[in-house]
Amino acid sequence: MKKMFAVKVEEGREGREGLPSVGPVYRNLLAHHHFPPIDPHLSTAWEIFRASAEKYPGNRMLGWRPFLDHKWGPYVWKTYEEVYGETLCAGSALRAQGIQPGARVGIYGSNCPQWIVAMEACSSQSLICVPLYDTLGPGAVDFIIDHADIDFVFVQDKKVKELLRCKHARRLKLIVCFTSMTEEEKDGAASIGLKSYSWNDFVRMASLSLL
Repeated sequence: MKKMFAVKVEEGREGREGLPSVGPVYRNLLAHHHFPPIDPHLSTAWEIFRASAEKYPGNRMLGWRPFLDHKWGPYVWKTYEEVYGETLCAGSALRAQGIQPGARVGIYGSNCPQWIVAMEACSSQSLICVPLYDTLGPGAVDFIIDHADIDFVFVQDKKVKELLRCKHARRLKLIVCFTSMTEEEKDGAASIGLKSYSWNDFVRMASLSLL
């Protein structure tokens, strides 16, 4: 039996009198007839995530397929409790680097578990998460870094070299790679006075300070 997760609540409409066409409207099954009441205790994205981790600690949250021996393996999962703990460590490590609430943190890379953890880490410390997109070319990343006054960046391994080539990379104070960096990349970051960490080293730095 096919599972349904959404229900159509409004039909689409053809464009008329200069107005564009509009597609049908779908909602979650729980909001078929009306939206559920808002929980007065949940007012931010961080509070929603924390409540989910407390209520469903053993449930699967983030999954990925490791690429081994030139082929994709089966899904590997982290639970809400595991992701929550990793998020707290990443947030603590950010604060240990001197970042203050309201600062902007860039995230540069494709969707992956680390992307989500980095975003939630920003939420945990009242930091502003700024996605860095290069769909309009590498110059777009440079523009966003400068325009948004970004000092800290989480970056995917295959994007590190592009990031270091940005004209405004010198304004950055810290980059954290989703996996690990090559010695050449570490040297390149150090040459412009930029601190760099692998993901595991960065998270471990905070976890050790919490012992």
